[in-house]
Amino acid sequence: MKIAFLVPEILNCGPLNVVLNIVKFLDRGHFEPILIAIRKTNDIEYQNIFNMHLNEIYYLDECKSKIQSLEGIVLDHGVQVIHSHGYYPDKLVNALNVAHIKKISTIHCMFYKDYLKEYGYWKGLIGAYLHSKLLKNGDFQYIVGCSSSVANYCKNNLKISKTLVINNGVDQNKYFILPESEKLKYKSELGLINKRIFIFAGRFIRRKRVPELLHLFNFRNAEDVVLLLLGDGPEKEECERVFSSDNIRFLGQVSNPEKYYQIA
Repeated sequence: MKIAFLVPEILNCGPLNVVLNIVKFLDRGHFEPILIAIRKTNDIEYQNIFNMHLNEIYYLDECKSKIQSLEGIVLDHGVQVIHSHGYYPDKLVNALNVAHIKKISTIHCMFYKDYLKEYGYWKGLIGAYLHSKLLKNGDFQYIVGCSSSVANYCKNNLKISKTLVINNGVDQNKYFILPESEKLKYKSELGLINKRIFIFAGRFIRRKRVPELLHLFNFRNAEDVVLLLLGDGPEKEECERVFSSDNIRFLGQVSNPEKYYQIA
């Protein structure tokens, strides 16, 4: 069976990591995946990771008509299932007019909660309304919530009846408990022996509430405790200015967050 995954762009972020895990662990005896991105980005390192697991990646921004190009790719490759992630991919897949193709969308957030915090009140409100209406009235066989809370939100708040839940997977080749000797060795390399380590990994944006986390950490702080913050975003500079200390360390965007989780 040939499956096409449609994403906004190939960028190191949560939803794309979900797609990457699906692609990596598909049974290639039964499934043949291809990846289609609406636009290109400059994240070459992350694109190369996808290239290791896929034979073909397509970009719709190289074509004049995105929907015609998508239809052409789907028909040329005999795609039987198309799996979209995000508003613009969902919009294109819904408009796709190819007989006998199954359409699936995975939802990664709660629209009326997260869109407003991400894009501002009016833009977020309009985006949440359009996305929820598209999924509710669109031509999708299944709407998949990436967690039980997201699936329940789609069912109960958005009244999307064709919703099911498939929890995000974890790559156990990367995420596993280190032997104590290796854990101590890595903590020593980072100068964190005899420290209790906590991790924040994500974007420094308003809905993540990083300043509130740092206020709480300072309030509860002890000498043997360290908070490592992994990530970037518009609130990072101000957080660094106000909160940087020996016990609060800003490490920026890292390519190996699992190594920090393993010593936390």
